[in-house]
Amino acid sequence: MFQFAFRIVVSSILIFAAVSKLQVAPAILRGESLLSNPLLLYAAICVESGVSIWALIAPSRLAWPIITILFATLTIFASWAIVTNRECSCFGDLLPSGTSLPINIGIVVAMMLTRRKWGIGQRDILYSSEPTESPASDLGRDKWATQFAGACFASLAAASVSVFVLHLAIKTQREVPNIRFLLADDWIGKSWPIDDQFDASLSELKKGKWLALIFRSDCEHCKTLAKRIEETQNVNADGKPNIVSFVAGSTVWPVHFGKASTNSESSTRIQWNGREEPFVASPAAFLIDDGKVTEAKDGQKADDFVARILDLQTK
Repeated sequence: MFQFAFRIVVSSILIFAAVSKLQVAPAILRGESLLSNPLLLYAAICVESGVSIWALIAPSRLAWPIITILFATLTIFASWAIVTNRECSCFGDLLPSGTSLPINIGIVVAMMLTRRKWGIGQRDILYSSEPTESPASDLGRDKWATQFAGACFASLAAASVSVFVLHLAIKTQREVPNIRFLLADDWIGKSWPIDDQFDASLSELKKGKWLALIFRSDCEHCKTLAKRIEETQNVNADGKPNIVSFVAGSTVWPVHFGKASTNSESSTRIQWNGREEPFVASPAAFLIDDGKVTEAKDGQKADDFVARILDLQTK
């Protein structure tokens, strides 16, 4: 029972690691992590997928060394990432950097402590040096051979499928635009660049009128303007656009629909995927009509612009 539960845990970790990398494979390749080399990324996902199946169904004495060697190798890989101060991308962007190291060490230690439960160091009829002709031994060998063949076939199939899916993901996932500047004057008359290529919910900005506000969480001017909007906007003004606010200042931008906010917590987040965030003269305000920027102001000019667009009341 212990071995079965442990196999499931190991397999789940490996599947989670492989899937998390598949989801952001193009971003990993564009970045500077240890897995930004295509051959390493393909190898990592292929091996993790294959061993995740091997760990579940292979004979115990063959599962133990493969699992132990893999997690020992992953421990070295994660340690090297920490020593060189680089991302390992072991779990894509789903878990913080450095998380994989204690997980890998824990699995290796557990495998060493439970090796006898896997039959390591014990004799049985299949590994005995003494010849035997009993029907029971033949049945045992046939069962072992069938389990071994099934594990090999299933593991190779899983590895092959993961390579195909990775290739498809790299080929079909949209390239995140390299937006270097979000200066107001540069985008008037152009399509709003932060759209559903980053998050499906941003497709809304292609329909109707929107006021896109870009704040920085460490900008006092931004906080003052955001507070003013929330407290003094005229909700009854005709033709007032919908509000969407982006919180700049890192490689992840929280997005708030329907309010002006500098809060760093949001369910919608823009990932710049290894690239530097665009330069913004915050606060910045962009009036968007059916996906195209019609007016825009940033810095000190943003206050009067926003007040006019939203018909802000004087307190």
